[in-house]
Amino acid sequence: MTVLLSGPGMFLLQSTFENITVIDDVSRAFRSIIEEEKTAGSGGGDHFAIPGANDRISNALEELCLRTPNLY
Repeated sequence: MTVLLSGPGMFLLQSTFENITVIDDVSRAFRSIIEEEKTAGSGGGDHFAIPGANDRISNALEELCLRTPNLY
């Protein structure tokens, strides 16, 4: 817990999951949402960086559930 509270804020999990298919599928779904938002000009960007430096999905889990409930 120290790594998240007062350390670098990230850690690596290696060989944690045997089947990462669902992780890959969710990643593809999120990339698709981001691309749709960019195309529509509705992507909100990220308030932590200059515009265009990062992408973010508002209500990402809700968007995932609505678009691909089987992955949620």
